Amino acid sequence: MCLERGFAPKTGQVAYLRDEFFTFVLLGMGILIYPENVVRAKRAGLKAVPIRDVGKVVDVSAVWRKEIRNPALQGFLDLVPDRTV
Repeated sequence: MCLERGFAPKTGQVAYLRDEFFTFVLLGMGILIYPENVVRAKRAGLKAVPIRDVGKVVDVSAVWRKEIRNPALQGFLDLVPDRTV
């Protein structure tokens, strides 16, 4: 996405956890491209700017063991759109 918009970010630090990502941004050490549902949660000192023309799709998968009979499983699966079981 960055290259498509004319710049290449320089990677100097690496983060692995969400809170680490946000900390780097708060310290002025980078930018963060994150899904809308994550940035809805307000964080002091951060501003989310929507990117409307992304055009990219992220596939999400749900995997579970067939023999599991957790009563919450069906409720969760009912929330997964376009699923094939």
